[in-house]
Amino acid sequence: MQAGIILQKIKQRKKVLAAVVALILLVLVIGLNFARGRGEEVTPVQSAGVELKEIEDTVLVSGRLRLVEKQEIYADSDLTVKKIHVQPGDLVKAGQLLIELYDGDVEGILEEAKATLDLKEAEYRMAIARLPIETRRYRAELERAEAGMAAAQSKYDRYKTLYSQGAVSAQEFEAAEVDLKSAGAQLETARVNLESRESGSIPGDEILSLEAGLNVARAQFDKAQKRYDHANVKAEVDGMVFSIEVSEGDAVAPRTRLLTVGNPDRLEIAVSIGEGDSSKVSSGQRAEIKAAAKPGKKYSGAVTSVSPGAVAKSNDRGGVSMEIPVIIQVEGDTAGLRPGYTADVTIITTEKKSSLVIPYEAVAEDGDKKFVYVIDNSRAKKTYIQTGLDTELYTEVTGGLKEGDRIVISPLDKIKDGGGVKEVPGIKAPQEAK
Repeated sequence: MQAGIILQKIKQRKKVLAAVVALILLVLVIGLNFARGRGEEVTPVQSAGVELKEIEDTVLVSGRLRLVEKQEIYADSDLTVKKIHVQPGDLVKAGQLLIELYDGDVEGILEEAKATLDLKEAEYRMAIARLPIETRRYRAELERAEAGMAAAQSKYDRYKTLYSQGAVSAQEFEAAEVDLKSAGAQLETARVNLESRESGSIPGDEILSLEAGLNVARAQFDKAQKRYDHANVKAEVDGMVFSIEVSEGDAVAPRTRLLTVGNPDRLEIAVSIGEGDSSKVSSGQRAEIKAAAKPGKKYSGAVTSVSPGAVAKSNDRGGVSMEIPVIIQVEGDTAGLRPGYTADVTIITTEKKSSLVIPYEAVAEDGDKKFVYVIDNSRAKKTYIQTGLDTELYTEVTGGLKEGDRIVISPLDKIKDGGGVKEVPGIKAPQEAK
């Protein structure tokens, strides 16, 4: 009897519990249907915070390393390689003998030309040394000419008076006039000769002949020196021998490259940038350099030259694109780099130490305006923003947001202004590539 009463109470409690559960389910169904009726479905979203970061804008290019300072030596006539004094990889100093080419007795020809030049210079100096003696002689001649001019002038004046009185004949007066003109000419010649000596000029056939001989000797010596220098090739700069392209005994034609010497510590990279990036790149911007030959190592550099003009280049599609040549010089450590290596270069065009940024994919456009969805109390709020620099991962925000705001990254196409959203845990915003 008692057991039956207890069993009946249990059944009644189950009925009450079932009724409560049914009521709760009914409320949930009604609530969901009501929410659906209002269009307020809760959308799971990927989100990120507005934060302050150091950002930079870059231009990525690639090119080949080459020497900044180099000496490429070519043959200028048909010669034979007599002896090679260096090997690739040797360090050399400016003035060091590198290669000897056979071009006859160039040493003897140079010595003979030097001896002739020395002789002509000595003869010319001796002629110049005689000038003080000749100056005294010409001064004495001027004094004699002045005395002769005075006497001729006195005689002319006297004969002129006597001729007017009829005391001398016309022939005698004319003779006095001729003597006066002759004395004047002699005086002028004496003055010119003296002035020439005192001014340092060297008139006279003998001096002119010596000058001409000296000039010829100098030209012959210069020609012999040039011929000798070409046959005895020397380094013009300190550096390393990078290539030798001939062997001893080879006959070389004009414009044949013999060898290359350069400074291994001074390297540069020639690259080309597209028209779209040309306004970003300028001299002085720093660059980061990587080479396949040294994986994992990063080198420093700087833009040293940006061409003022574009160059037409064929592209992979068979068309033509306009590119701007740019030179990046490697700075600091160059260990492991060699001319000819391919290098990837990141040119840092803009750097900002502290900027308010958001992931670039969070930005949407409304005509010419930009906006994001700010998460406020689990609802998406359409917020217009002002932006600055765009990088590969981030967009700089200059207005409309503050540090710490939460924004929707995706899916933007399913979000409505004021709609309910739920941030999905465990999904993080992309991080700036380092």
